[in-house]
Amino acid sequence: KLIKDKAIDFAENSNDEWFFIGGKVGTGKSHICTAIARHMILDRRLSLRYVLWRDLVRELNVDVNSVAYKDRVFELQTETVLYIDDFLKTPRGNLPSDADLNKAFEILNYRYNQDKLITIISSEHDLNRISTFDTAISSRIYEKAKNYNLTIKNLPDMRK
Repeated sequence: KLIKDKAIDFAENSNDEWFFIGGKVGTGKSHICTAIARHMILDRRLSLRYVLWRDLVRELNVDVNSVAYKDRVFELQTETVLYIDDFLKTPRGNLPSDADLNKAFEILNYRYNQDKLITIISSEHDLNRISTFDTAISSRIYEKAKNYNLTIKNLPDMRK
């Protein structure tokens, strides 16, 4: 109920805040974020871009030294609503690489410093865990999502 209430409040009222939800696989994080995204697009008529973190990193790594890279990053930095799903997810639970963390910082820091950019983030990591990877990233998320920073604990994988 708390998560649903926070999600509704965020979807209806956010103008420049961020929504962050962390927790284990299969606990409904992407489901709730997708519901927020749907409301932003259909009811509030906001422009929104969805990215799956692992796919985004793979795409950016291909173009890292090109104009296409800069263009793609700029699109993500400036989109009215950006929804990053499975933020910092890595294969087999490995730590995110320095290059991946740099990409995350490049995108999020720009958004952090601008007004009127809404960011929705789901992750298998909570902000305490993200702070062990990079404190600059976690502190920016924490500040912008201070009213909408949620961690799902003690729930089983609902898909099983």
